[in-house]
Amino acid sequence: MMSECRRCSLCRHKCPTQAIREKPFVIDAGRCLSLYNELPDPFPGWIDPRSHHALVGCLKCQEPCPVNAGLSADIETIAELDERETDFVLKGSPAPEWHKAIIAKFKRFSAVEDLAYFSRNLRLALNNLSGTTVRQ
Repeated sequence: MMSECRRCSLCRHKCPTQAIREKPFVIDAGRCLSLYNELPDPFPGWIDPRSHHALVGCLKCQEPCPVNAGLSADIETIAELDERETDFVLKGSPAPEWHKAIIAKFKRFSAVEDLAYFSRNLRLALNNLSGTTVRQ
């Protein structure tokens, strides 16, 4: 714990799965959305579907942190999907040439190789971003 954390609870209040305990101040990895977002297994029922917002990881606790102020400028886009590619991922289409092209785009993000996992996370994030429902 950093000294700045002793008088702050912004991260605890922002965590979508209440993974950050107050006493003792610790992150319960078994409740952290990042763990489940990076596994191909189905999400446990206790995770609110509205919590999902990323293809991998979470970092909701990092956003309000005063120590991290200004770090968002270091975020970079590693790849972008056009509408047809997004549709391919969401449908889990069996077209291997599309999948190979998307894997090449996201070479730094190995999870894209597991299309079902990648599709699940993309669908959940889009549902929460747009407020609409993206069906399988």
